[in-house]
Amino acid sequence: MQNCIFEGRLYDCSFAGVKNDHFKELVNNKRPKTVADLDNRMLNIDFSKADLVSCNFTTYIHLDLVKPSPNNCILKLTEEFYPELQKLIKQKAGTLTEEMLNYIPLFCKPHEQIPYRCFHKEDNRYKSPEFNKLYYELICEAAKNTNARIL
Repeated sequence: MQNCIFEGRLYDCSFAGVKNDHFKELVNNKRPKTVADLDNRMLNIDFSKADLVSCNFTTYIHLDLVKPSPNNCILKLTEEFYPELQKLIKQKAGTLTEEMLNYIPLFCKPHEQIPYRCFHKEDNRYKSPEFNKLYYELICEAAKNTNARIL
């Protein structure tokens, strides 16, 4: 995807980044060597006027060159980010600590096929407002502390 501007609220959208020929290689357990091999980096994509709520970017999409919305925390799932988030949850989550520590492996652990994630304070519609607010704040703080956030 190239040269797009998104505005408004995008809710529960999924972006899949690998073209069919590359997907066949992945199914056959052949891993890409570089981002260029995938031909799926989002170039000149402007999300600055959009709210991305419960949106997923899967199958090797790279978001390092997008213009993010101030209402989202787009980050690279680095090896440093996950333990930093765990540490912050243990320090600041209080009664929500166990629930958050059980929840974060689903969305915050580094994964080869999902190198980036996009978070919004309203992503977790089945969780309490208190959980959502703190979860988002801690993700943003961990991303900032580890230079993982896309600005």
